[in-house]
Amino acid sequence: MVKLPAALLSLESATPYAAGDSASVHSRDGSILLDWYSHDEDGTDEEDWDDGTGHLAAVIGIRGELAAGDLRPLYLGWLAALPDISDPDTVPEPLVPMGLAALTGPQQALVDFLRVDPHLLRAAGAASASAAVQDDRELARWIAALPAADKDDLLLRLARYGSTGLGSDLLRGYRRSRPPGAAAEPRTAAALIEAADSLRSATARGGR
Repeated sequence: MVKLPAALLSLESATPYAAGDSASVHSRDGSILLDWYSHDEDGTDEEDWDDGTGHLAAVIGIRGELAAGDLRPLYLGWLAALPDISDPDTVPEPLVPMGLAALTGPQQALVDFLRVDPHLLRAAGAASASAAVQDDRELARWIAALPAADKDDLLLRLARYGSTGLGSDLLRGYRRSRPPGAAAEPRTAAALIEAADSLRSATARGGR
């Protein structure tokens, strides 16, 4: 479970990535709660208790990424929930964030923790643009184009409060200026699962 202030992650942005009990989104007391559930392939709960020194220690960074406007953790939680969806033909794919082919360390830890099917992730990534936020030139151009009043405000905050939260605010504004892109053709959960099955079959044939 991850909790963020609604000012950093809106319910409107998070709700499309909810998928039943395995990936749920709630609003409570001015905060957004993301609840992801992980279980074995046979449907049983994980038996090993994680006290924060295992998977959770590696995953903890996703909170800061979400606060900075990176929606990839939300999409990964949605992907992990697809096997539990009873009628995938009726479930539309949410907007696909940039950079699914180049996950961060915390995001890869989340993939491992939630047991996201690698073929499903690869199928999903086919509609994901490159992570432009990793290109310093793009980010520099966006900052250069900011109104002078916004830059003055950022410098004033830096002088008064230091850099705490400033980088996250800048990245969040940058990412909001470059919203996630949908697939060329609207996809359903069923279409993604079918694409993953095709990739799995191709991999199996290639391994013979």
